[in-house]
Amino acid sequence: RVLRPLPGVINAAYPIQSLYAPVTSLREDSYGTFFTPDLLQPGQTYSVVSYLPNLTANELKNEPAANAAQFIDPIYLDAGALSQQARSLALTAVGGHTATEFDEVMALTNYLQTNFRYSQQLGHVPAGRDPVDWFLFDVKIGYCEQFATAETLMLRSLGIPARLATGYSTGTYDPVLDQSVVREHDAHAWVE
Repeated sequence: RVLRPLPGVINAAYPIQSLYAPVTSLREDSYGTFFTPDLLQPGQTYSVVSYLPNLTANELKNEPAANAAQFIDPIYLDAGALSQQARSLALTAVGGHTATEFDEVMALTNYLQTNFRYSQQLGHVPAGRDPVDWFLFDVKIGYCEQFATAETLMLRSLGIPARLATGYSTGTYDPVLDQSVVREHDAHAWVE
């Protein structure tokens, strides 16, 4: 249920099993995002049912990377904007944990979670300073966008395809309504 006017974007987790929106038409872009013809207005309701796989660490670890390589868009390997200093940090962070891509992803994730602090109280990046380097080497404090951007580019520099995704977390489950309530403060960014 829409509480205030919002852009005409249907927020949903992929893959979508069913979607209902009370509009005349929906447009889907090449990324799988659905758009309504007009703004979403207070009181409108839309419904999305998504399939969320519950993959275990063992299933992810045993996924053969070679088989997946044929489906990888080269853009997900582009780390061109990452400084040499950040590339070196990525190699250091995964050192000793390179048996599988999964091991490298987890090592880098753990490194960032251990050595950097989460905060929504963050100043502005100084003019002329690279935002990722500022996060990694100067302030070492950030919120989801800083962590996700840095990890995405660092994974790419290691040859691991990655992308930054933005949207909403699952919100708060309401057992009476048997649904999750997602609000603006549930906005989030993460690495895929």
